[in-house]
Amino acid sequence: NVDRFADARKEADAAEKRWPGLPGLLAARCDLAFRRRDLGAARQSCTRAVGAGKSSWALYLLGVIELQDDSRAASARGIARLREAIEIDPDLAHAWRALGKAYVRINAMTEREQLRREYYARFHTVM
Repeated sequence: NVDRFADARKEADAAEKRWPGLPGLLAARCDLAFRRRDLGAARQSCTRAVGAGKSSWALYLLGVIELQDDSRAASARGIARLREAIEIDPDLAHAWRALGKAYVRINAMTEREQLRREYYARFHTVM
């Protein structure tokens, strides 16, 4: 979170030598690539993480990556990924908020309102 990408990459490389293919490490690599704005590498790492163990963080990031494209198809894919992330980890507030924004974007206000109520019930704060 402090833009020390070279240090983060070095740490990820060392961890991956010790624990190759670990979903959490693949998700961390995805996060790192996403923060560097390398969406292709981020998508690849997140897809590998999801394939290795259904990482909620990787699903969240894949949803956000999909939402970088304004098309209806990309919005639908992003929403599906965010829903899946929430299903796996209902406490992942980032995914709830991103899903709320996606609903507004496609003008799905009924779904947005239901999500807002569920978010308040879970987190006791407004979205």
